[in-house]
Amino acid sequence: MKTGCTRGLFQRTLYGFCLLMALAAQADWEGYPPLQNRYKEHEFLAACREGNCPAIQFYLENDGFNCNEEHNSGLMHKPVTGLYIASQEGHTEAVRSLIAAGADLDRSALGGTTSLYIASQNGHAQVARMLIAAGADIDCSCSNGATSLSIASRKGHTKVVSTLIAAGADIDRGCNDGATPLLIASYKGYTEAVSTLIAAGADIDRCCSEGATPLFVASQNGHTKIVKNLIAAGADIDRSWRARVTPLSIASQQGHTKVVSTLVAAGADVDRSCPEGATSLFMASRKGHAEVVRILVEAGANPSIEWRVSGPLCLAVDRSAPLDQAKFWKWFTLPGSAKRGAYNEIISMLSQAHSHSLPPEKNDTDHQTGAPHLLSTLSRLSLSGKPSYRRTQAL
Repeated sequence: MKTGCTRGLFQRTLYGFCLLMALAAQADWEGYPPLQNRYKEHEFLAACREGNCPAIQFYLENDGFNCNEEHNSGLMHKPVTGLYIASQEGHTEAVRSLIAAGADLDRSALGGTTSLYIASQNGHAQVARMLIAAGADIDCSCSNGATSLSIASRKGHTKVVSTLIAAGADIDRGCNDGATPLLIASYKGYTEAVSTLIAAGADIDRCCSEGATPLFVASQNGHTKIVKNLIAAGADIDRSWRARVTPLSIASQQGHTKVVSTLVAAGADVDRSCPEGATSLFMASRKGHAEVVRILVEAGANPSIEWRVSGPLCLAVDRSAPLDQAKFWKWFTLPGSAKRGAYNEIISMLSQAHSHSLPPEKNDTDHQTGAPHLLSTLSRLSLSGKPSYRRTQAL
């Protein structure tokens, strides 16, 4: 009987001790500075978010507290660790304390992102250096294949990019779509990040799965300085996207005058066409980019090359017609009066270039036979009130 009472007393004492330990581990922080906890999350998570080092240390010193336990973020309502939140907010002292306490450096959270990834995304170079020095996986990728270097390049955080490169990050590792850090930075227009990646030896012509190169996306988005840097580094100036559109073609279509000038000066093929036959001059004429047309014509672009039985001049005439008479292809938008003025300017430039491109005997024959001038013929066709595209086909 006495043995049974003793055993029962021991069990109750052990249970009480365990309960006290659990309560102590979950005790609220009542010290200074007080926690704001505006997202109503676990106090340890709130302490990491606010960089409240005394509160963090309070929890870390509680016996039985696991600093790698995940708690629901009051902001995203997803489970995260304290190290992830401290890294996200850039609290270097908090990160240092958590690393010293044995926090899991590569524990992933939202979408497979790690503490190093979120620090790189937010531009916290010092936190990134601390995590790398502690042994964080520098090339660990999230669910879309992006690494810390990818996201730092996407956000233009040059210091973080430099930190990751110096630590040995894979500079040409692409995301799931094949986009490399250099391509991403070129697309977003971060000149310093691009220069840093080029200097570190990034593959200049490495393309994504769709075939776009860094030079193509930079040209597409009008990033002239980046285009110059890539050309100076030896980028293939005429490499096309999906074997269809070149950097010069896409820059001409988008009306990026400075980029077009840069590409032309670097020796881009002004008459390079896509498989269907559309040239850079056609693209610029279609969109009404008069200054781009001028640059291409002065560079020797051939105005006589046709696409789908329509040349740049014919198309410009078609687009310059009054709104009540013009008939456009279904993928065209109706131009305003200012835009029609640009088309008229294009017509003038192309008609002159077209006449200069004809052999002298051809011009003499046309005048002798009284054959109508191409411009006047096209003008009559475009103002006839009938669908000008059908008229163009008849030519």
